[in-house]
Amino acid sequence: MQALMWVGNFHCDDFTLDYDAFTRAVRTYGRDPRVYGWYLSDEPNTSECPEIAEEIERRADYIAEHAPGQISFISLTDWPMGPVTPQKVNVDIVGLDPYPCRGAVEPKKKCDIGAIDRMVRMADRAGIARERVAPVLQAFGQECSSGDKQYWLPTEDQFRALLRRWDRLVPAPRLEITYTWGKQDEWACPTLADASGGEHPDLQSIMKARNTGRS
Repeated sequence: MQALMWVGNFHCDDFTLDYDAFTRAVRTYGRDPRVYGWYLSDEPNTSECPEIAEEIERRADYIAEHAPGQISFISLTDWPMGPVTPQKVNVDIVGLDPYPCRGAVEPKKKCDIGAIDRMVRMADRAGIARERVAPVLQAFGQECSSGDKQYWLPTEDQFRALLRRWDRLVPAPRLEITYTWGKQDEWACPTLADASGGEHPDLQSIMKARNTGRS
């Protein structure tokens, strides 16, 4: 098992580690076999803070120099992607995070699976190669969150449909992320940690079978 180290920022917020602390972390763990890579930014919003692209690039370049074999990663949403493509900021992998089960906290009959297609097309138009894309799978709702109330935890059939669409569009990703395993009070509750059957769909078994089949 390897870790993707969170050292990033959210939207236009400050980075979890300032640059000096970040470089110390990379020097400490840059050759550690337990580290897969570095999560540099979550949904950077270059429309509001264009300077964030330069900072991502600076950190990605440092990883390339001091952490051989480890990857740099950012996750994008449906904001302009052009300023933060791998070609522009030198990251290795870009996550795309459309969450199709949206509009309520109780499950509706259908999720907007087309949201996945739309975001992948955005990435295509920005020049992000499919082999650089990491699917970010929706395995959360907001029924018990304290903040937003706009997403529901997919049913088992909805989750399988979501996986099939990703498999069609990005069939062999280097990395796949499930958002989210653990609860986040404001943003994600219930999550995959709850989705083991009983009161919630059994998404854990679906993911276990999926990951076992790839090992």
